[in-house]
Amino acid sequence: MGGNVKISLSIILGSLIVAFVIMGMGKGGTEEPTAPGAHTQNTRNNPISAEELKDTTHIFGNPDAPITIVEFSDYECPFCSRLHPILERVVAENPDTVQWRYRHFPLHREAPRTSRAAECIARMAGEEAFFDFSAAAFDNMRSLGPEYYAQEAARHGIARSDLESCMAEDAIQEIIQKDLALARASGGRGTPHNVIISPNGEMLAVPGAIPYEQWTSIINQMQQEI
Repeated sequence: MGGNVKISLSIILGSLIVAFVIMGMGKGGTEEPTAPGAHTQNTRNNPISAEELKDTTHIFGNPDAPITIVEFSDYECPFCSRLHPILERVVAENPDTVQWRYRHFPLHREAPRTSRAAECIARMAGEEAFFDFSAAAFDNMRSLGPEYYAQEAARHGIARSDLESCMAEDAIQEIIQKDLALARASGGRGTPHNVIISPNGEMLAVPGAIPYEQWTSIINQMQQEI
């Protein structure tokens, strides 16, 4: 299923080299934006396919857009909080060519429970509610906990008892565990861990919360393949 996969690549954008790494496991935690010119190790032994990475219902934008950003994120990660509105902007400015798929990579103490709350809100109130909850959670990182989840559930018309029952389900936990496994298998060492899938199926990992300008440069390069 893998298709045409390039595991790591450096794209020269003017005088800036942006490094991409698709393999190599490491310690969990938050991650600073990758430094220009960072070293990458070339390998073509990637076991993860683009189809596996894209297999999530949490899609922001046009699901048929030819360029896909898959973000593995942690609701307690400050760099993830910084990246969230950037990706919203990238998709809004490229509605016909870019879609964003959100996956969980909860490495902080409260983040797994926040991810379960997000999944349950998505199940009972839809994908728009999921992304609304996610944006609000990043804006209220210090408030995350049972009372906050109940408050957010009520805002989307969900009873606290229904939310708590859903969060206790094994099926919800399995979603989070699947995302964790995919994040690590695709080379995630910290959060946010992003993988861009180009129109020709090439996968490029972008670790960290790189600035909007670098996302734009990457997207512009990939749009030339369309």
